[in-house]
Amino acid sequence: MTILVVEDDETITRLIAEVLESDLGAEVICFTRAEPALAYLKKTTVLPALLIVDLMLPGLDGETFMLHVREQFGPELPMMVVSAAAPPVARASATRAAAQSFLAKPFELQQLVEEVRSVLWGEPELPARPHLRLIR
Repeated sequence: MTILVVEDDETITRLIAEVLESDLGAEVICFTRAEPALAYLKKTTVLPALLIVDLMLPGLDGETFMLHVREQFGPELPMMVVSAAAPPVARASATRAAAQSFLAKPFELQQLVEEVRSVLWGEPELPARPHLRLIR
């Protein structure tokens, strides 16, 4: 499973990547600007399972990026907004872009993991993996 993160704060990006890789086993692809992330999405043959997008980005802002994504890839690609913008403003942007989730910064990393699980699988717990068996 691949998760694409668009976040201009490199410390936050690194922490998000580390926790999603360790807790969910995800491959995390990170961009600090929206333009190269959009170019990546246009050329990739397999879309990520989830986009995590900051609203306040240099250049193309997060909301405009998400609207481009919706226009080009449709409503099926799950998106999650993380932002330090005032919650009413950020929630409105997330709603306009049809994002499935919003987290206000600062947030706890475990809260992020639970929200990602909820967006991807509809619950905060990891789904059962059919190829794994519990041996007692």
